[in-house]
Amino acid sequence: MNAFDPFSDAENCLDQDSSFDSNARKSSFFRELHNLEGDDPGKSFDTSFDSSAFQFSASRGKAPVDSSTSNPGAINPDGRGYDREHYAHATDAIGSEAENETTRVRLSLREEMSYSYDNLSRTASCSVEGIISVRSSSDIENKAFYIALGDKGEHIKRLSFDATFVEEMNIQHFKHQEGNRVFGVSVPEYTDEEEHIQMIKYSCCSSLRPVPILIQTKVRIAGEFCRVGIKLRANPSNKGSLVNLAILMPVPPEIDGETAKMSRRGGMWDSMKRIITWTLPQLRSGETMEVQSQFEFAAGEKNPFPPKFPVLVRFDSAGVQLSGIQVHLIADDESLAYVLDLERSFRVVHRKL
Repeated sequence: MNAFDPFSDAENCLDQDSSFDSNARKSSFFRELHNLEGDDPGKSFDTSFDSSAFQFSASRGKAPVDSSTSNPGAINPDGRGYDREHYAHATDAIGSEAENETTRVRLSLREEMSYSYDNLSRTASCSVEGIISVRSSSDIENKAFYIALGDKGEHIKRLSFDATFVEEMNIQHFKHQEGNRVFGVSVPEYTDEEEHIQMIKYSCCSSLRPVPILIQTKVRIAGEFCRVGIKLRANPSNKGSLVNLAILMPVPPEIDGETAKMSRRGGMWDSMKRIITWTLPQLRSGETMEVQSQFEFAAGEKNPFPPKFPVLVRFDSAGVQLSGIQVHLIADDESLAYVLDLERSFRVVHRKL
């Protein structure tokens, strides 16, 4: 029999509580985080299971490719958010008199974090990477401008860029750019209008470990059943909502996935990949989501030790980012009025083993 690899197919399946004040919610969140990564990772998780809660069976079929959202404007179809506030400030800086003469430079700053926590060894790994792209248009083709990249938090560990149209400049030639890195950009002609052209890639230091979500799991054997609890809590300090959440739970071989009963609707059982998937459109700052599942053991497979149920959670957020990196625009020709239209967003893939 082949070894059970819980995440071999998982990623292929994917392409407020107002009664609390803000400080109380933040303190509670970080107490839970301390318990999670301390000696007792489930200390703050209510592990009591109510047998009457398991009312819903998992739907059969393939796991969805992506989750939907009740707020389509939060994330564009290409997965990038739109930072309207940044755009408004940039427009105000230009002045209304030049409104019809401005050239929009549309950039996107997209970051992705991969986080993994091993319950057995109590160890975690985290990596954050980012891509800065420019959206091609006839307005900026064959025109030059400069990008100033600020990193006061010293988050960037490595950086690379496409030398075919991006060049790092000597900051001594620019005013008020001390501590920044400046890049000259000359957008080539592209036949595909609105195409995102990757300019700069970077990876962040291991010291950058943002915590946008807390994930706790518990497994219990109750008679002939195996019960699993999953609790998600968004950090009250999050500046934006978490959207397009997808929760994937691989089911180990000793469990009969066909017998799954759940405390909430929407679970999808993929018998080919042995994965149960839930989707959630949105989780606002400080909000909590819980789901409990109950299974029967496969014939002859029951043992006194709870089996392992690893969990993978993926989500997006728009208008915000994970690092403190900043992007500013410097026009090559002062007679031209450039407006920066910056889209900021991030995606997180969180694995709990």
